[in-house]
Amino acid sequence: MSKDTILTFIGTSCPADTVQKAITMAEEANAHLSVVIIAVAPQLYSYGYGIAYGRFVGVENWSEEIKNMTDDINSKSDSVEKMVQEAGISADVVMEFCDVSVLRSAVTSHACLADRVVLLEHSGLPADVLDGVISGVIFDAPSGLIHGQNSDKAAVASKNAFIAWDSSKHCAAAIKSALPLFDSETEVTIAVFDPVRREGEDGEEPGADLASWLSRHDLKVTIEQYPSGGDEIGNCILKRAREKGADLIVMGGYGHMKIRQQLFGGTTETMLEQKELPILIAHK
Repeated sequence: MSKDTILTFIGTSCPADTVQKAITMAEEANAHLSVVIIAVAPQLYSYGYGIAYGRFVGVENWSEEIKNMTDDINSKSDSVEKMVQEAGISADVVMEFCDVSVLRSAVTSHACLADRVVLLEHSGLPADVLDGVISGVIFDAPSGLIHGQNSDKAAVASKNAFIAWDSSKHCAAAIKSALPLFDSETEVTIAVFDPVRREGEDGEEPGADLASWLSRHDLKVTIEQYPSGGDEIGNCILKRAREKGADLIVMGGYGHMKIRQQLFGGTTETMLEQKELPILIAHK
């Protein structure tokens, strides 16, 4: 019997109950679980400019820091290995103790060989490392990323999906990543905000062509068009998804350059930072 592979990334401080959530997720999805434990080596202190993520330590403390981190990642690997063995599931546990300069490529190499990539709450990943993991998956891997509250449940199945449709290839990639989570009982809402009909692209109305395609997958589909009223689109998505009782938001990410969104804010940053609903996000 074939199995999908669900990949998750954790840090050395990841609590046991989060690991147990990952195990339960794999059991319920009848999937192989791949756990990658990440630790990023500290950089030697210098007077130069800093880097996007990572931390600096003095020369006199560097060796001790490396030894402590090595002990921590080995200990975490042993405890996770024990948990998955006791659970009797199909799983592998890998350690990535890497330099900050190769973090993103290391993440991508694992994500390219997974059917689903899921970031769990309380993963134990420091904020700067988490940013590198998210970037590596979203920008460089073929699969979308499931992230946010109850992401472990969203990675098994969705019964009420909310698609924030903007006719972009990024959103289309996210929808294709989400399809294995849907079945004939799944209710799918295609939400179009401030719709503008483009001749030859949207069928009878914005979202109509997407609805036709999803209907051929035996899904229950409705189209909703919403005015933003000048509110930030990320807030609009959350509000309408809550009203619909959605258990998963599907959307494209970083329609503009990431640096621009980080400087001025944007829908992607809003959705990645919110803690209310799980999202499946892709950028292709």
